[in-house]
Amino acid sequence: LGKDAVLDLRFAYAPSALEGSPSLDAGPPPFGLEWRRQHRGKGHLLLAATPGLAGRMPPAQEKATAFAAWDDDEPWGPWTGNGTFWLPAVKPSQEGVYLATVHLPYLQGQVSLELTVHKAPRVSLTPAPVVWAAPGEAPPELLCLASHFFPAEGLEVKWELRGGPGGSSRKVEGKTWLSTIRHHSDGSVSQSGHLQLPPVTAKQHGVHYVCRVYHSSLPASGRSADVTLEVAGFSGPSIEDGIGLFLSAFLLLGLLKVLGWLAAYWTIPEVSKEKATAASLTIPRNSKKSQ
Repeated sequence: LGKDAVLDLRFAYAPSALEGSPSLDAGPPPFGLEWRRQHRGKGHLLLAATPGLAGRMPPAQEKATAFAAWDDDEPWGPWTGNGTFWLPAVKPSQEGVYLATVHLPYLQGQVSLELTVHKAPRVSLTPAPVVWAAPGEAPPELLCLASHFFPAEGLEVKWELRGGPGGSSRKVEGKTWLSTIRHHSDGSVSQSGHLQLPPVTAKQHGVHYVCRVYHSSLPASGRSADVTLEVAGFSGPSIEDGIGLFLSAFLLLGLLKVLGWLAAYWTIPEVSKEKATAASLTIPRNSKKSQ
């Protein structure tokens, strides 16, 4: 969704022995090219061109760019041609089966391909990264948002619980449901999964609730987001907290040492000044007595 799609069409034509005889019309013959799309029972003509006859290439529908030309101009063939169709910034409405038809003298060739449009969802979980609850109380409702994806069909949200008494991953107990689909201007949609949890116990402190989203635009493993449950009254200091306290104490000790050095620096000149004043007063007395 929103990316360019290149429908690469190559074709070749080799004239029969009779057609390959010398004539005034040596070189590749004129040809016609058509591109059509069929989707949900409707057909749309996107391009009809006759290179070499119409002179100028007509514009393609839906702001597409088309190439329709022979790759070489050898006099007697065989020749190869290019009829590639380029769709910029694909929209959901451009899904479907594309038919390319090449018309040559007494010949016609047609190929088809199916273009599917998709966009993978972004997955987020709220509240996060931590959800708080007191023992015997239910945590806040968890919301797993799958945003801006396409197609709208086939989204699946599953909830897992990791950690706790069992230690391994297991299914979450609680009420789950999906919201209605919200549509966006670019053709993508958003949908959220909700989880209403039962009251928690102290043993569930530190467990992780995981929402995993599955969609046709994602790998088979899906895409997930998780949140940690903290039970009030059972959260001890973590390693990060210990490191933070150590650094705070170290900085405080360094600050005290710096203040001590500053105090010593400003008190030393005062003592020196007092000594100098006393010395200046005693020296004249001694000199006067000696005289």
